[in-house]
Amino acid sequence: LSTVMPCDGLQASVLALGSGFLLFELELLETLRRCHSIVPSIVRLVDPLYRPAADCSATRRRQHAFALEAIEEFRTWFPDTSVVTYGSVAELKDEEISVDLVLQLDAEALNY
Repeated sequence: LSTVMPCDGLQASVLALGSGFLLFELELLETLRRCHSIVPSIVRLVDPLYRPAADCSATRRRQHAFALEAIEEFRTWFPDTSVVTYGSVAELKDEEISVDLVLQLDAEALNY
């Protein structure tokens, strides 16, 4: 992380792919904030768990509920940050976004 030192005090736009329950994203972004004063101005979270399928299983519904809880907890850690969720990468195609940091921390695949 020492290579990010010139960026101290900056805000960053973050895109997290395969975010799921946000554990690694939370830990990394908190470390950047605490150690380098880099704070996320906006975080875009992409994971199929954030959009339930109409015909999904009971397990998938529970995972969706846990994911929504994780998003709300994430928002409490970064109250001044805009947090936007997407169920797939395809949902981003019509948006013009600027990204400073892309995270793919524990995602198995990005085929959604």
